[in-house]
Amino acid sequence: MSALHFGAVFCSFISLLCLLTALGSDYWLADSGSHLGLWKICNHGACQSLGVEWVPATLHAIRTFMFLGMIAGAVSLGGLCVMNSQPRLAYMASFTAGLCVMIAMSIFSGRADSTSKFGWSFGLGWASFPLYLLNGCLTYILYKNTATTA
Repeated sequence: MSALHFGAVFCSFISLLCLLTALGSDYWLADSGSHLGLWKICNHGACQSLGVEWVPATLHAIRTFMFLGMIAGAVSLGGLCVMNSQPRLAYMASFTAGLCVMIAMSIFSGRADSTSKFGWSFGLGWASFPLYLLNGCLTYILYKNTATTA
């Protein structure tokens, strides 16, 4: 495994880890004593699940794009880790994951009011976006190097 391949696998793993942590945690918005995520809201220790019936359509869109990003990110990591590496699939999936995450995070940013304080989950979601772009670039270079030597 070349250093470039290792770097792409590492970057893909870290991006997916950031995305999964952001998706599963509930500190997208945090204030003193209360916090909100994609799946539940907590106010002074009393937490309530956010179902599918009584939430705005924008939250459904955010969830959907985050899940699509997660699936594309897993495909990217899988494409890099299989025995006969699939860098073409991996770079396309990585750029797709980055696009989906960017859309989801932009929707959430536009949905939050000006008094809201973004939490660490929100930060991890945004961090996964440039990591997926970086991973896509690394994997594209890996693909070009593989294509020219084959």
